[in-house]
Amino acid sequence: MGFVASKKSRETRLLCLAGLVLACLACAGCGGATHSEAKQAASLHFPQDELAHDVPLEWWYYTGHLQAQSGDAWGFQFTVFKRRTGADLYLGNFAITDHQQKSFFFTEKVWFDAAATDRYALDLAGWHASGADGHDMLSVDAGKNGLSLQLTSLKPIAMHGDNGTIGSGADETHYYSRTRLDATGTLRRDGKTQEVTGQAWMDHQWFDNAIELSHLKWDWFSIQLDGSAEIMLGILRVQGEEAAEGSWVSPSGKVTALAGDQFAVHALGQWTNPKSGHTYPSGWTVDLPGQDVQLTVQPVMLDQELYGQQYTPLDYWEGEVEVSGTRAGKPVQGHGYVELTGYAD
Repeated sequence: MGFVASKKSRETRLLCLAGLVLACLACAGCGGATHSEAKQAASLHFPQDELAHDVPLEWWYYTGHLQAQSGDAWGFQFTVFKRRTGADLYLGNFAITDHQQKSFFFTEKVWFDAAATDRYALDLAGWHASGADGHDMLSVDAGKNGLSLQLTSLKPIAMHGDNGTIGSGADETHYYSRTRLDATGTLRRDGKTQEVTGQAWMDHQWFDNAIELSHLKWDWFSIQLDGSAEIMLGILRVQGEEAAEGSWVSPSGKVTALAGDQFAVHALGQWTNPKSGHTYPSGWTVDLPGQDVQLTVQPVMLDQELYGQQYTPLDYWEGEVEVSGTRAGKPVQGHGYVELTGYAD
């Protein structure tokens, strides 16, 4: 059953807020693995855990960096949040960072009961995500803008916490990551479609119990370094208290957990969106002493805030970034995405 509301509902607000907060509570991005690799995990099982779960709260999150043969380049974000409301309510966010036009397109969609019960397949009436075992397909039709991609995981599954589970009891959450996906397909921007290739990142996370939402702020980083290493970092601020956690994913796919005292993130400046009036940190240094990594992270463009949407009441900055720095004294580059919440009223 489809649903398009004429105004923000209470359940829609809870869905978006709860779905977005998962990125911070986990302090990392998420992805996938092959079936044989996943068998090594005690708490998660694949391909079953790629499917939608019978839980109050869940989300799937894709970001990526695409290029055409012409040299044109784009970043993209495609996120689906699910909240149990009797029926399952799904909220999708889709955004394109256009390097050529220096412009940022974003839109949203709400739908009911959008997931298959026997396989990983989300269908928000023109917005689709499906696949299995590290092979996903994305298709988003948003009028003059959209994409159609085939994604193939290039690395083993990255699971965080204790084999994909963090916390215990009412605070328990599950999540895994596909931190490096090969992407091929097409992207449509302002009615023009081009064939593209590139790399993407995928998260999947769910909560067994409802979570309390109040006074939450977080900064989240997903970084893909040249040479096939990835970094996931999160900083959570709750009523004046701060917690940080992250992961280092080696070129072979080994995941090393990073406690808050094992990395440092410092903002270099700030940016105010003249359209919304919201001010965000902008530009960062990222230091991982244990990996001998020192990085500078800069937005591809400043204006990448999703704000003022009809169904998504939480305005937030979700932006493509470029990365440069050193590892073991040698130059390194990369790209990634940063998510910033709690900076808008």
